Amino acid sequence: MGYDQAAMQYGRDWEVDFAKKLGAELVQGSGNQWHAKLDVDGTGITWSLKSTLRGESYEMTGEEMDEAVLACRAIGGPGTIPGMAFRIQGYDIVAMRASDLLVVLSQPAEYGVPESKAEARRRRAMTPSARRSEDA
Repeated sequence: MGYDQAAMQYGRDWEVDFAKKLGAELVQGSGNQWHAKLDVDGTGITWSLKSTLRGESYEMTGEEMDEAVLACRAIGGPGTIPGMAFRIQGYDIVAMRASDLLVVLSQPAEYGVPESKAEARRRRAMTPSARRSEDA
């Protein structure tokens, strides 16, 4: 069975794009190592990414979520929240267990996207000088 090189490159490019958007990192060896089942790690969530160039949908299975949960929570796993993300017809869609979503929403500082240097400068510029701390 041959591999669709265009689809594989599309998936790899999306992994890089998704990681960059989240301020996260690619999991080294993802997809070709037994110990690297998921694709992107950072911000307290480890993601399994799926993309498709063909079709209008992706059928997510419970088995795939089980794999993500096991990769995150088993002995030797990072202890992060498992998530799945899909790129379908240019839409980026994310999925996770409702219980994990509640944890993320209740602790936004722990699971938020890291602030860029430019965002930090803009935030500092908007703060009156009398209210700025020396380290900010």
